[in-house]
Amino acid sequence: MGQPPAFEHPPAQQYPAFSPGPAAPHGPFPAPQAPVWPPPAPFGRRLGAYAIDGVICLFLFLAVYLTVGVGGAVTMSSYVGSEGLAALMVLLAFLLAPLSCFCYFWLPTGRSGQTLGKRFLKIKVVDAATGQPPSPGKAFGRTAVMFLLNLLSVGTVLNAVLTVIDEPQQRSLHDRAATTRVVPA
Repeated sequence: MGQPPAFEHPPAQQYPAFSPGPAAPHGPFPAPQAPVWPPPAPFGRRLGAYAIDGVICLFLFLAVYLTVGVGGAVTMSSYVGSEGLAALMVLLAFLLAPLSCFCYFWLPTGRSGQTLGKRFLKIKVVDAATGQPPSPGKAFGRTAVMFLLNLLSVGTVLNAVLTVIDEPQQRSLHDRAATTRVVPA
């Protein structure tokens, strides 16, 4: 009984060297394409939508303030010794009225990308990366920055000027902060 024959490797297969060739600079995969976005919504439409939303917000603010603050204060003051509760109702109204305006901008923007003013003037807010309406978190951030800028009168002017001079994309500060764009709907 002899020894088993020595194991020999089969000859190595020769594969051709891969060469993408001059026509394929990204290898066998197609070159990445930049997303094609519609042009930004015209500044006049954006300003008009903001004015419409501002009027709606003013009425919403007054309705909440008058209902909760004044109505609550009048109701509470009719009870003896409830002046503190009447003052509390006015304070509550000062908190709820701006919160209602904040929610007016935040919730529709996070759901469909359109407030009533934007819907009326046929524009919408989209996520700059996906082209879809922004997530509720992005819409919250966008609205928060917009409200903070509106607290400063120079912030409102700066926001409008930046939108006009940002030639290719016309993005305001709150759009930049939330990585959103306003486009025709």
